[in-house]
Amino acid sequence: MLRQQEDFRIAEQRQVQQDMPRRATAVAEGGDTDTLEGQNSAYHLARVNHSGTQAISTVSGLQAALDGRLVIVAAPATASSTGVAGTVAYDSDFFYVCIATDTWKRGALTTW
Repeated sequence: MLRQQEDFRIAEQRQVQQDMPRRATAVAEGGDTDTLEGQNSAYHLARVNHSGTQAISTVSGLQAALDGRLVIVAAPATASSTGVAGTVAYDSDFFYVCIATDTWKRGALTTW
């Protein structure tokens, strides 16, 4: 992961260095220094203009935040089946919620 971060930092530095001559030219020609390749920062920050993927490990704290989210498991056999508070489950008839260690409650699923 450290190697990826270092590679990313180096790539960023190279991009800044490559952009510097264009920015200098823009200033010399009376252009707008707040644009890059004719687009303002809002364009470059807009999600719709991004493509590709990014490894989850490159976003600080993301994995920890996701780890604290909803956990869905197989439906428990009984109200006292093994479970951890906050875990949920479902089957074709019920939605189950573990409310305390090894303590489940369920609600019937119906059509409307």
